[in-house]
Amino acid sequence: MARNWMEFDEFTDRRGTDSTYVTMNPKGEIVINRYTFKTISEPDAVVMLFDPETDTIGLRPASPRMPNAFLVRLRTDCGHRVICARPFAKKHDIRLDHTLRFREPVFEDGILILDLRNMINAARGPRKKPGSGR
Repeated sequence: MARNWMEFDEFTDRRGTDSTYVTMNPKGEIVINRYTFKTISEPDAVVMLFDPETDTIGLRPASPRMPNAFLVRLRTDCGHRVICARPFAKKHDIRLDHTLRFREPVFEDGILILDLRNMINAARGPRKKPGSGR
C-alpha cells in the first residue's frame, strides 16, 4: 500500500540556551534572551535603525550617552533584556496586536537585524488563572 505522507511544514520552536530569541510586544518593548545579548557584545544601550523598504529593524550597540540611544535593561532573573522602543515603534508606525517573535534574527556587521515580515505569535498557549489549579 502506498503512503500519502504529508510533511509538517510549519515553523517549529527549536530555541535553546544557545539560540537567538527576540520578541516585540504591542507596547513597543523588544525582549532579547541572554544568548542574543551576549552575541551583540552585552551593550548598555543600542541605537535603533529602520529600513522601510525591507521592513527591518536594526539594533546597533551604542553608548548610553548618545542622545538617540535606547537603554538595554535586565528584565528577569533568567537574563532576558528589554529595550523600551515605544517612540521608535510609533515613529515608524509599527503596530502589533500581541507579542510576536522574530523567526530568524540575524547579525550583519555587528547589527542585529529583525525582519518585521517574518514574525510568529510568541504566545505559549492560555495562561493559568491564579488559584485555578490548571
